[in-house]
Amino acid sequence: MRAANGRVRNRATLFILAALVVGSALGPMLWAISTSLKNEVNAVSAIPSLIPSPATFANYLSVFSHKTFVIELLNSVLYAAGAVAVALAVGIPAGYVASRYTFPGKRSVMLIILATSMVPGVALLVPTFYLLDHLGLLNNRFVILVILASRIAPQTVWFMQNFIDAVPVEIDEAAHMDGASRWQILTKLVLPLIRPGIAAVAVIGAITTWNDYITVAVFAPDTAKRTLQVALVNQVFVALIASLPVILMFLLVQRWFIAGLTAGAVKG
Repeated sequence: MRAANGRVRNRATLFILAALVVGSALGPMLWAISTSLKNEVNAVSAIPSLIPSPATFANYLSVFSHKTFVIELLNSVLYAAGAVAVALAVGIPAGYVASRYTFPGKRSVMLIILATSMVPGVALLVPTFYLLDHLGLLNNRFVILVILASRIAPQTVWFMQNFIDAVPVEIDEAAHMDGASRWQILTKLVLPLIRPGIAAVAVIGAITTWNDYITVAVFAPDTAKRTLQVALVNQVFVALIASLPVILMFLLVQRWFIAGLTAGAVKG
């Protein structure tokens, strides 16, 4: 009887903890949805209310019909997708070399790469701004894309190394004996095996880049080059719309994302 009561208490405790976690995650989203359906007066009312009264879709119509919304959305997609593509193009080969090759100073090089990801982006804003301004490269989409890619490239290299470490090196050796080149081994054998890991890294990088505000705000003051995150400053109701693409992307690749998070946990 005591054992049964203990199991009931444990389950009740776990249920309460799970409810608190779910509530802390869904609470802000529900409040954002509620606020987006309120008019401006009710949204800033001193007495908050979860249920909008009256509910209105005027805010969504205002955002979607805004003359800069489409270009801001396209810029956000371009920067996020482009930065992830560049980071993966650099990180996958680098991670493969770090995993499969041994060379003098390898540990130091990997620690330096890791250390670069710890430098706050804000600390580099002023010198980078003066450099780009001197070179006439402000408001350049390609430059912004490269800057964003450089922010996520170090962690991409480390993640890729861990994922490739989990692939048995005997596969490489067998393919090499059959005449396959290193590039063929990487692209034909290793990449399909670490596909969940690539998906996980891509999602993390896309979310990081998508939510970046300061880079675009500083280096692309032109409204034609800004993103939805920068537009949030001027239109508070854009917040929910700006978060939807990231949520949809995660729902589409969540199976690979979860598998990728644990793909490098077991080696061999």
